[in-house]
Amino acid sequence: MSEWQGGAAAGRLQPEDDATREARHEVLATLLAAYVDGELPPETMAQIDAHLLGCGRCRREVTVHQSLATRLSRVARPAVSAAFDDRLRAAIASAPIASAPIAAEPVPSASIVAASIDGTATMAASRRRWLVGLVSVVVVMAAALVFTPRTREPDIAALQPAPLVVTAPIPLLSLVAADFLTASARDLPGRARDLETVRGAVPFSVEPLRRADLQLVAAWTTELDGEVAAVLAYKWRDALVMQYVFSDAWLFRSLTIRGAFAAGQSVGTDASGVGMLAWSSGQGSTVVVADQRWPALVALHPRAH
Repeated sequence: MSEWQGGAAAGRLQPEDDATREARHEVLATLLAAYVDGELPPETMAQIDAHLLGCGRCRREVTVHQSLATRLSRVARPAVSAAFDDRLRAAIASAPIASAPIAAEPVPSASIVAASIDGTATMAASRRRWLVGLVSVVVVMAAALVFTPRTREPDIAALQPAPLVVTAPIPLLSLVAADFLTASARDLPGRARDLETVRGAVPFSVEPLRRADLQLVAAWTTELDGEVAAVLAYKWRDALVMQYVFSDAWLFRSLTIRGAFAAGQSVGTDASGVGMLAWSSGQGSTVVVADQRWPALVALHPRAH
């Protein structure tokens, strides 16, 4: 028998008006400095966490704010001497109070205004060059951290029986990959606090992934080819990971997946530029998706802990 082919993907996120999306972006962008300084309430911090996962512009702004905050924290504040403080206070106390009207300032000519604009532009360009240099240093430091040996993660052998590695396209998983790419390209449609609402909206068990370095940032429901699914989005090492939870019956439409699940195996595959790892808990099926190769997702499997 051939693999079930499925229909067109349904339940995609409704198109959002560009002006509305840009307005939301502008509001969140004004909060980035406070976000970096940790001055926002937890709910707002979580909203910005979710927004940053899908917004490269704001991630770059956060990098700049973090760099400036780090640099400013290293600047020593010079202490004012007692003698200088005394002289300053005496000068203020003895200064005469002006009673004559203040003459109106002359209106600057167009040439002076133009020169001022040019000077401001030059200063702004200078600041931009300084910031670019600072960001470059941060990038180099980040690259050094990336290539620093880390604690060894569970490998494929940590799962027994070993996952079934699939290289041929599986239409059901292709629908999941397409939905992941659509959702990750814009602001996530839910919030972490919506998890209980999502659980009550589906007829199967929804259990979040458990791992110390995973942060749940959003939860919502979607529909793929007529089947409702719960979607949980996580921040994992500054990357976006989504967990799709279905009834077993939906993924069992695939002969390949059904055979693997019957043998107690998970299914690993790379498709449409993303990695996916699927398994069954007996009360529902999970597909974990991320913008990386599927073996990296083994660390998120419950049996790998």
